[in-house]
Amino acid sequence: LGIEKDCSWKNLIRGGFLFSHPLYPYSNTIHQGDAPLSHSFLKVEGNVKAAAWKCGEDKNSWVLRLYHCSDQPEKVNVTADKKIQKAEITDILERPQEEICVREESGNQIEIIIPQCSIRTIRLTF
Repeated sequence: LGIEKDCSWKNLIRGGFLFSHPLYPYSNTIHQGDAPLSHSFLKVEGNVKAAAWKCGEDKNSWVLRLYHCSDQPEKVNVTADKKIQKAEITDILERPQEEICVREESGNQIEIIIPQCSIRTIRLTF
C-alpha cells in the first residue's frame, strides 16, 4: 500500500476501490428449512459498491453502506425482498440525517442520488 502525494478524499476512495473484492457467502452446515437454495435479499443498481450490510445498532433495522468513486453524482436504486417501512440516510454512527421516500407502488424500493466520491449509510426498517 502506498501513500499518495495528493491525499484528497477523492483519491483515497478511488484507491480503496482498487482493493475491493466481491462478497462470497458460504454455508457450513446442511439443515432443514423452507428457504430456496438461491435468493436475493437486496438488489443495488447503480455505479456503487456495497461496503457493508449489517444489523443496525438499534437492533430493529438493517444498515447498508455504499461507496461511490466516480466524478459524477450517481442515481442508485435499492430493492429489498420485503416491504420497507422506513428508509433514511444516516451518518457513519447511524444517527438519522435525512428520510428517504419508499416507492409507494412497490413498497420495497428506494432511489437516492449519491454525490461524487462519497460514502452513504442507509438504514432500512422492515
